[in-house]
Amino acid sequence: MVVRQVLACDACAAKTITRVQVGHGDSQVHAFPCVSCGTGITFSLRIDRKNVKVEFGPDPTNASWVNDEVDAVQSLAFAVELLIPQEALHAGMGMTPFLLTSQLFRDWPTFAKHEAHRRAWQMQAPTALARLRTHLERGNHELFIRDLEEFDRSLPDTAPDWRKLKEYADLLRVAANLMALPRPDWLDRIQERTETAWETSRERVGQLVTESIDAGQSLQLWHELGSFADRFHERWSLVGLLLQPAYWRDPSVAMEDFVVCDKRFSALKLLYIEAFETMCRISMLAVAVEAIISRRNLRIPTKKDSMGVWDYDRLPNSQKSHHLKGLPVDDLFVPFMDTTLRNGIGHNSARYDAATDQVVWTAFKKSGPVENRMHYTNFCRSVLEVCSTLLHVQQYFFALHIRAKATPW
Repeated sequence: MVVRQVLACDACAAKTITRVQVGHGDSQVHAFPCVSCGTGITFSLRIDRKNVKVEFGPDPTNASWVNDEVDAVQSLAFAVELLIPQEALHAGMGMTPFLLTSQLFRDWPTFAKHEAHRRAWQMQAPTALARLRTHLERGNHELFIRDLEEFDRSLPDTAPDWRKLKEYADLLRVAANLMALPRPDWLDRIQERTETAWETSRERVGQLVTESIDAGQSLQLWHELGSFADRFHERWSLVGLLLQPAYWRDPSVAMEDFVVCDKRFSALKLLYIEAFETMCRISMLAVAVEAIISRRNLRIPTKKDSMGVWDYDRLPNSQKSHHLKGLPVDDLFVPFMDTTLRNGIGHNSARYDAATDQVVWTAFKKSGPVENRMHYTNFCRSVLEVCSTLLHVQQYFFALHIRAKATPW
């Protein structure tokens, strides 16, 4: 469904006709610069699916709703579920963003099939996964087995807790393969490294898991991963369209030439920070696994001597990539540990600039404040990158606990 409304710029009164594709969510936020004066304009939609009703937000930023299209200076088309070329925003009345964007795909039927699977997962899986976590924590064995059947999986009533944890971890592997950017062979590599560590020294793997549980680290990380899973699925529609270039004839095109029409920077900022911090915590388990394989202990070498893996865990995130570099799995973490971006968007100065379609933040250096800018589509790509990384590397946590036949709670 497409809805149509007219906005008048509060600064210069220039009118813009907006044509908005209604997506699968319950709200949308769109932004654009006034074509006459450059003022950034933002407006929103509220979608009531139960009553099949769409309402435009009453208070656009820097603009007002008007009832006529007379003397409108531009017409913009917003497609919330497609990553569209810049020119598709200005598609004429005879064209739509869908028609212009569909030409980019090398195999539209395959994309449509995969997208349908993702939408089906989004409708069923998030709430079911949250229930499974609750059942695991509370020991609701019968309820866990019943809700597991929603995923066409089954377990005997006598299955131990670690076996239930494995079923839950397997569902997260499905989510990683379905909802994240492709990470060829990552899950197999993580499985291979944890198995090698187990065969090298079961005692040390057991020590790592036991110390983690006793210190409350396992339970804390379990809750952090659960919180991330909820937030990622809740906000997946804001970044999931960045999966589309993988289906294009030329997937290497520059992202700044394309537009993410739904602008919710604050929501994605929180998602990025949460995923980044949890990914950095998971990196300790990867470091520990490599220490067990290479040295049969839980210490990592430093320039002067060595440090324990728990000392690594307490390091600032900006220092962790240094210790990861050179490990067989450094490519699973180091390229995504962008502390400059993480610290930048975490600052109160970070904002979305509707006039330029950029994320803006200020870095404070000795020489003075420095303004940084990033195209909004590139920012969305960075959010999906770090989320996709965490969706895969979280399997370190599950693989180690399952190997030790232990649970975090």
